[in-house]
Amino acid sequence: MSFDFPKVSREQWEAKIIKDLKGKPYDNLRWKWSEDLVFEPFYVEEDIDKPKGNPLIIGRPGNDWDIAEDFFLGADASLEDIVAMNKMILESLSGGAEALRLYIGKFLSEEEWSALSKDVNFEYISTHFILSGAGVYFIEKIREIFPEESGLRGTVSALGFQTATCLQSIGVDAGKFYGSNDVIPEELANALHEAVSRVCELDDSLREMALDSVYFTLKIGKSYFPSIAKIRALKLLWLRVREGFGVSAKLPQVHVEFSEDAYGEDANTNLIKAATITMSAVIGGADLISVAPCYAGAKPVDAFSRRMGRNVQHLLKMESFLDKVGDPASGAYFVEKLTSVLVEKTWDAFLELEKQA
Repeated sequence: MSFDFPKVSREQWEAKIIKDLKGKPYDNLRWKWSEDLVFEPFYVEEDIDKPKGNPLIIGRPGNDWDIAEDFFLGADASLEDIVAMNKMILESLSGGAEALRLYIGKFLSEEEWSALSKDVNFEYISTHFILSGAGVYFIEKIREIFPEESGLRGTVSALGFQTATCLQSIGVDAGKFYGSNDVIPEELANALHEAVSRVCELDDSLREMALDSVYFTLKIGKSYFPSIAKIRALKLLWLRVREGFGVSAKLPQVHVEFSEDAYGEDANTNLIKAATITMSAVIGGADLISVAPCYAGAKPVDAFSRRMGRNVQHLLKMESFLDKVGDPASGAYFVEKLTSVLVEKTWDAFLELEKQA
């Protein structure tokens, strides 16, 4: 059964809004993003310059994402610490985590890696290694653990492009450039510039393989619609970059984490914020989301706060079914307008950076 609703013109919408305002200024509804960007209270289909088809669903029949949890292993971690972390990892996986982000600051011996990975079935999850300090030397062991032919999903960030592993290895941390809404175009432009620079350092024969190995980590905060538009814009921009290199269209992996200013002091309020921030990441099309514990540093992270970080995502996926529709923001004209404006402003800023390089 289909329903044909009468088309409503912009003038009819404006007349209704003005009537409902009961004398209050219509200008008050306009949203000032920055000094040079002001958005209307609403947009209609004619305002949106949409490409043919929807590039944001390339290779994404749905909108699924990996529910991730972060684990930190410092340079001074003992074997006992590693055994305790393994217990936390197994608890996380049994509680519904689908991805592990392992921050490793030390080289792991055979014994230590065996202790950390005990009973972890890597073939059912995605695994993401963020290596630093002495941990960067663990890259050789990772090549052995996850060789190119293993076909497992995941990423590793250390020592540049890796050809001997199936893990994506050109990680661009856009969080380094995170700031207010005003600087989102510069944030994304810098991330694109870093990605392109790292690809261009490689031999031409490796270009397409390297482009496929690029993934981005974005920080988002309390700004709901800008966060949605930022993720969507980054994906569209990367398609432009790939087109410029003359390779096939393929969306980048975008990992999303919370900014330091996302939470306040109250843990219960933070849980509500976690839900809305995560929802913006999901609607934007994030491929992996790590929800910060609701305590936000007020006290040590415990099993309950980790569980709540997972459950926020379970609610959005298993009860709200936000993973079922490719690009759920498509047709939301306000979000589409924000996205298109961000794409063009970022592209201009990116081209300027390329000129200066």
